[in-house]
Formats: sequence, C-alpha cells, structure tokens
Amino acid sequence: MKTAKLLGLGALAIMILACGGGGGTTAEVPDPTIRVVNLSPSVGVDFYVNDTVVASNVATGGSSPSFLSTENAEQDYALHETGSGIAIDSQSKTLNKNSNHLAIAFGLKDFGTENAKRLRFDFFEVFRLAPNGNKARVYAFNAFVRTPGEDSYAVVFKNPGLNPVLQMSPVDFGQITSAEIDAGPITLTAQRQFTETEVVTVTKDFEAGKIYLMVFGGQDPTPTITFFEIQPK
Repeated sequence: MKTAKLLGLGALAIMILACGGGGGTTAEVPDPTIRVVNLSPSVGVDFYVNDTVVASNVATGGSSPSFLSTENAEQDYALHETGSGIAIDSQSKTLNKNSNHLAIAFGLKDFGTENAKRLRFDFFEVFRLAPNGNKARVYAFNAFVRTPGEDSYAVVFKNPGLNPVLQMSPVDFGQITSAEIDAGPITLTAQRQFTETEVVTVTKDFEAGKIYLMVFGGQDPTPTITFFEIQPK
C-alpha cells in the first residue's frame, strides 16, 4: 500500500508540472529578428527571405528602419542589387530563437579580380538589452574598401595617441567587435593594426543605455566613421 501511495503522489506531481503548476503558462520564446544594414559604398540593395523582399531599396550607408521578426527554421536569405531579380549573394541559415542579428552587406559590386572585396552579406548577432548604469554598448565593424590592388587591413578602435583609455580588439575587413564604454563625449580613431597610423578620427557623444553600430567604412581615399543606433528590447 505504501508503495502504491508513493507512486500515486509521483504521478500527481508529474501532472501538476505538466499543467504548469496549477494554471500557470510558460512564456513563449520569441522568434529571431534581423535588421539589414548596407555598408557597400557602391550599390543599393534589396534583402530577400525565401524569395520575399523584406527590406527594399536600402541605400548605401543606410539600413532597414527596425528589426524584423523571422522564423526559427532553415530559410534562404539573399542579397540583390535594388530592383534586380538576380541574387548577388545568398545563404541558407537557421537563426536561433530569442536572437537578434544585423544582416550586414559590405564590399563592391564591381570588384574586378579582387574576390576578397566582392559584395556579400553576413549575419552578426547583437545583444539588445540596454546596458546598465552609465554605460553604452558599441559594436564596431570594418567595411573600408581599399584602392584597387591594395589589400584590406585590420583596425583598432581606440582613443588617439600612445596611451589610450579605451582600446577595442582588432577587427578585420567584414568583421565585428564590441565593448561597453562609459557614456559621454569620446574621441575615437580607427588605427591601422601594428602601426601608429590613425586613419580617421571622430568625436561622438555616447548616451547611457544606448547601443550603437560604429562603422569604419567608405572607400579609398576617403575613409569615414559613421554610427547607427540599435534599438534596445
């Protein structure tokens, strides 16, 4: 009898757990989201998911206005020149639940024989919960296209000079890095890795609780640093 009673209590416990503990419901995990950013200096783009345009006519140096929800399933993603029915670059990918991604286009449509500079896109996951306290979160991307015949190089985003207070990890062409920094006006330079060459410098007033995409971009001979705000969740 004792054994039967224990089994009955165990079965009851399982039923309670299965029902959410007496009427409670489990929060649904949100679908992944994407925001398209066009860092190509040469062409406007359309972005497709499974043959459907989800971001159209994204101009050079522009982005889709907000993050778009998509499915947690294997899907075909493709980058087109604006108005073209032919994909420039595509990939099949499954994005995880509760993840947020920048789909960043970079490189040149007309790259000649320099395949490393070709126009393409990739996904970069970003953390969209607002940073705490007097902090801002900065994602830094290298999209700068060198003159024909010259290879791309990694840059270090840092304060100018030999003794920087802020120095981020080196980032290669087509790659991203991140850091949480103190809010307020900060002067940053994109310095060529392994050299003292400060390629371009900018001063930005970073606001507490905000998230930014900082881009070292443009094309020889006019490098730029530009910013996008990333909407927090």
